[in-house]
Amino acid sequence: MNSGFSLRSGHDQMICGPVPFLYTQVWFQSSLADLMVLNWMGMSLLSRNSMKHLVSRFIAFITREVIREIHRLNGDREKPRMKIDMNALVNDLCSPQANASLQRFFAGNHRFIAMLSERNRRAAANTYDFIDEAMPHALFELNQMAVIASRSEDIMRLDGHILDLGVYKGSSTRNLAKIFPSRTIHGFDSFEGLPVDWSHALKGTFGDMKGIIPDMPANVKLYKGWFDETLPLWLAANRDKPISLLRVDCDIYSSTRTILTVFEPVIRPGTWIVFDELIGYRGFRDHELRAFKEFIERTGFKPNFVSYGLTYAMLYLE
Repeated sequence: MNSGFSLRSGHDQMICGPVPFLYTQVWFQSSLADLMVLNWMGMSLLSRNSMKHLVSRFIAFITREVIREIHRLNGDREKPRMKIDMNALVNDLCSPQANASLQRFFAGNHRFIAMLSERNRRAAANTYDFIDEAMPHALFELNQMAVIASRSEDIMRLDGHILDLGVYKGSSTRNLAKIFPSRTIHGFDSFEGLPVDWSHALKGTFGDMKGIIPDMPANVKLYKGWFDETLPLWLAANRDKPISLLRVDCDIYSSTRTILTVFEPVIRPGTWIVFDELIGYRGFRDHELRAFKEFIERTGFKPNFVSYGLTYAMLYLE
């Protein structure tokens, strides 16, 4: 099998484990197919730094999955190390050879590619219509947490609560705990998955936690349950301060509406909001964005968008 890129010795990202080369090559090539699709369909327009960051995040995810499987199959035996050269990988991923390999791979399924391409083209056009209208001067930055960190002093001027709605496995919540080490991060999730169907995910998606609460740093408090049950109880005990940062990662309209409705009394001018899935996919106007527009119309707040990525957007209210 030849995907147009290779694993080489180098630095930056490391996968550890007793993995035969052939297994690693096949597994890794297949896992990067989605990134190749994105690149072939237009992601090569991203800057090199943005592409490198996207690949780095993808590799970090793959690394965890590979290590988990290694441990399952091989126990705790001593593990030789293999390194991935990030610069070489980005060069290979963006290369003509990779694109040619991908085209050959999908040559027998051109209708699928045409449909996927048109679907993504329409979603992108719809997204950029909204961006031009609502946030023409906002920064495009893939790394959401880097933007939050860069604005941490502005966020804390309100001296209020920091909330993460949609904890899932806890990656973003842990990052917030690092960015704001002296503050308590309040995280909310059912840990049971989506309560209803989303635009491209069925009810129960993201439910692989099966109700299990992930381990968190000492400055994180987690609240397990559906938002319409947990948020009013939290608000009743925490009305003394406004919300400084509200991070919304619940995807669907009904949950976003619940969040903004319940927390309306403690959302003030100067509150920062991050919506993780505000834009960037087919049907985005029907979910987090719809609930936010209703909130703005109801309250009269003015949103000031600071940055956006492939799906997220960050703003503060006036």
